[in-house]
Amino acid sequence: MEQTIRKRSRRQGLCAVPLVLCVGLVSSPLAAQGSAWGALELPFRSEYLFAGTSFGVQHVQQAELTVGVGGFTASGFTVYEFDQSSFIEADISVEYYRQVTPSLGFFLGGSLYNFDLGPELGWESTQEVHGGVGFSATLNPTVVVAHDFDLGDGTHATFELSESVPLGSREITLDFGGSVEYNDHYYTDDSGFAYFDVSAALAIPVGMVTLSPIFVVQRRLDSVFEYAIPDAEVWGITASMYFD
Repeated sequence: MEQTIRKRSRRQGLCAVPLVLCVGLVSSPLAAQGSAWGALELPFRSEYLFAGTSFGVQHVQQAELTVGVGGFTASGFTVYEFDQSSFIEADISVEYYRQVTPSLGFFLGGSLYNFDLGPELGWESTQEVHGGVGFSATLNPTVVVAHDFDLGDGTHATFELSESVPLGSREITLDFGGSVEYNDHYYTDDSGFAYFDVSAALAIPVGMVTLSPIFVVQRRLDSVFEYAIPDAEVWGITASMYFD
């Protein structure tokens, strides 16, 4: 069965790349027929980044469970930090996707993010809405715009590219991704092109599980973001499963 699972790359350094994690959307025969499906992803990452911003946290285990029916999806996402032996994030997201033409789809969604801001502040929540368009073409160009109403109190837009290259006959693929972000006071006091990233992952099916070692390189684009967005290299591996 042909299927395409696209994950928003707003956590590219933390989760994955434009294969990518965190709010899923599906364009497939299952979605068109209204059938239910589910996906579980367990990414380990060497460093925690959120929309390019560093939390100063190393070695995290993430988990995301996504369920969908028709064009609707809902997902839960957590981040566990090994050094402190504690959870530092727990999110809930919903999204609607519609395929407009064979080569064009759009999506709208919202998220409730919950962050552990330390012993003095404790857990804080924030709300965000997002939307965008994706094209089924060479490099699968996608534009995502998100606005945070509370802690982030700003907007950012991301332009993403991704491509998968089959390797041999065992369904192994080499997945490339890249994105560039424009930040308008999103978790910062400044506006401008904030960063770009490039990534490479190797997707290896092992029974029902796909293992994907990944390496991501992020570079800051404007010195005004020096204290918010670092130059970084992130490595990790993701175990993922799909159910229908």
